[in-house]
Amino acid sequence: MVTAMSAALPVNTAADRTDVHAVHNDPTEMAANLNEVELALTWGQTCGTAEECTDPDLLGGYGFEQACCNNWAYVAQLERVRTREYVHEPTAGGHSWPWWQLWLEVNHGEFLRDHLADPVADLAELGQLGAPGEFGHRSIDEVVDIYGWTIRTDETRATEMLELSAVTTAGLALTGSGLTTVTTPPSHAPGKSVTVRGTGVDDGPVVADDQGRLTFDVDLGAANTTSLPPAVAAASAVTRTVSFEAAGTLAHRSLDNARGDYHYYLYTPAGYDSSVPTPVQLVIHGANTVAMEQVLANGHHAVADREGFMVLYPDFVNEGDTKPEGGESTIPSLVGTHPGRLWDSNDLTSRATGQGDAAAIVAMVEDVASIRTLDRDRVYVSGMSSGGMMTSLLMGLYPDVFAAAGIIGSCGFTAAACVAEDVQGLDEVIARAAHEAMGDHARVVPFVQIHGLQDATIPPSAADFSIRQWLMTHNLTAGGDTTEGPFALEPAARREGIVPEGHTYTVDTYLDADGCVVAEAWTIPQMGHYWPGGSDDPTWAEWTDHRAPSGAEATWAFFAQHTLDGPTTEAC
Repeated sequence: MVTAMSAALPVNTAADRTDVHAVHNDPTEMAANLNEVELALTWGQTCGTAEECTDPDLLGGYGFEQACCNNWAYVAQLERVRTREYVHEPTAGGHSWPWWQLWLEVNHGEFLRDHLADPVADLAELGQLGAPGEFGHRSIDEVVDIYGWTIRTDETRATEMLELSAVTTAGLALTGSGLTTVTTPPSHAPGKSVTVRGTGVDDGPVVADDQGRLTFDVDLGAANTTSLPPAVAAASAVTRTVSFEAAGTLAHRSLDNARGDYHYYLYTPAGYDSSVPTPVQLVIHGANTVAMEQVLANGHHAVADREGFMVLYPDFVNEGDTKPEGGESTIPSLVGTHPGRLWDSNDLTSRATGQGDAAAIVAMVEDVASIRTLDRDRVYVSGMSSGGMMTSLLMGLYPDVFAAAGIIGSCGFTAAACVAEDVQGLDEVIARAAHEAMGDHARVVPFVQIHGLQDATIPPSAADFSIRQWLMTHNLTAGGDTTEGPFALEPAARREGIVPEGHTYTVDTYLDADGCVVAEAWTIPQMGHYWPGGSDDPTWAEWTDHRAPSGAEATWAFFAQHTLDGPTTEAC
């Protein structure tokens, strides 16, 4: 039984002694390593390297007590063996708080005594232990760090206990006082919008940062500005319970072909069930950007969680691309396999050769099928700008893979469609080229087109051209001529809408011979060359216009009406 110890004793010496248990000041870890002791010592503040953790000069001034039984006897003993490194000030420092030892005995002693058995033999194992499925923790630290959680207490609060209880991946309870800021472990998908609910919080969405952490405030009432005895403090403490939806996951995978190295991110929604085939939507980035920026900016994950589909973000490795330290945006190289980070939307041989961008993207779909239960009848592709051009190419080369498509701020089949709106008859030429590219796999691919009338990068007339060209292609696929077939080149209906405190928009609907929706054309008069909707974070203002209707909502609402086998009843 330990009765006293010099604060100058280094950690490695303590760890080698059988009568000493030197552990982190985390009650759950203390409990795993305690035997019959009257007190436990924590040696040093946080040490990050082996050298720091074994250097007495670094550790000597940091000794402090955590006692669960006879603390005053411990203090008296320290007075007798005092070293120059140890100073006991009852009013300074967290663990010298006057009520600390009493609080430990009254509120924590039973817990410790109930968990003294089965100690961890090797103290080094403690650093390798993962977070339990559920845990509780009490601390008087101003900033509490445990199992990846960071809790920052109110700066005006006196030294007092903050209690965490029922901490899981789905939420936690806090007891204490003052405004408290909670940051979760990196267990959410970056860019994921998670609904946080509970007492003392602003109910609503919180977007995970680029590490997958959520940060939100919890109001525990007015901060106690005077240290109180445990019973008094407990009587005035406020308990708040906070919950958030189970997190989806974001995986990163790589593959390659003769064109170069490719990789992708796959978002799997919360509630994914491997026994149920799950649809997937591809979201292909535009020029001068990367997949991760779409992950964080476009707002697909909340829709995916609600509707139960996966989101695949294709990308490529381009030699020469750089990313400033601490910056969010990739600076594209003008050389390499993809200058300006443009997809090659003119490679009509990609399917035949199994090489190039289009083949690589389809290979990503196959890779997803190897790790998830994929609903192959409900694979959808969408893209913005250069990604929209690639979407059009995939409609032509792989109509048997993609059930429907979304073309956002972009054009029809091949890059020529982006500049051909004023060339008489070229829409028919490109329509026939797209039909020919389909070959034996020819099929009507329903599509939704979204474009802003203020787009100065790809003119709105290119969107009109794309709609006309693809409807002509569909007429050819159905056995007619470009302008004479089951698909009228004029819309059957138009509806108008407005985003609250945002932009107006119109939606033109095109039908097949059975009256089922085969195409939609969204026009947003006030939007430029942006992804519609998405995050309102200024970090992503270069790519999104959050005042526009949500592109994530619009594309999925359209996709949900279509499968490879044909339209659903909702489309007709």
